[in-house]
Amino acid sequence: PLQVDANTQIFCDMDGVLVDFAVGAIELANSIISGAYGAEFIQRSKSMRRALRDIEPGFKVQSSSDLDIPEVRNLMFAAIGFNPGKFFAGLPPLQDGLSTLWPFLMSSGRQVSLLTAPVNNRRGLLAPTAGDGKKAWAKEWLSPAPSEVIISPARNKPDYAITNGVPNILIDDKASTIHAWNTVTEEAGFGRGYGILHVTSSSAQTIQALRALGI
Repeated sequence: PLQVDANTQIFCDMDGVLVDFAVGAIELANSIISGAYGAEFIQRSKSMRRALRDIEPGFKVQSSSDLDIPEVRNLMFAAIGFNPGKFFAGLPPLQDGLSTLWPFLMSSGRQVSLLTAPVNNRRGLLAPTAGDGKKAWAKEWLSPAPSEVIISPARNKPDYAITNGVPNILIDDKASTIHAWNTVTEEAGFGRGYGILHVTSSSAQTIQALRALGI
């Protein structure tokens, strides 16, 4: 079985693990589709206008899987880009992430950092960034605080898989990121399994996987 080193660090994703990104994104998308919000953004964004043309009148985003519909996804990310700091700072927490997973991580005696992807500001827009918003969110909701809040595109997250020859753990809800992380630890001779695929609101399952690693 895989065993962690005394210096193994834990990196934890935010959206879908600790933060309810879906509920905020669904609300934002529906408020724009219904015309209740965002008229000035639509005027300035060709991609939002194009997305709205492709969305059926009266359509309502119901679930996180609806957020993967290409035009809904384009609309949502273009809208977030107008004010990413405010959007991410204002998202609600996922209760089990906050009350079950975070206390477990913080009692592990390990260095625990947040490793989370940005959403870029609209070009030329001087507004608080996604990173600013995520750091503000962590400050408001996470106690004790993480060692660090690292803003990194998903494709670069595996750069943190090994530090000074020691494998680290990643908790993330994106299968492709976990696969890439586990490929790095496997190629270094440590095996797969240091990347743990988190199912939203299933913190107990993630804790079981952490315990199996010896955390």
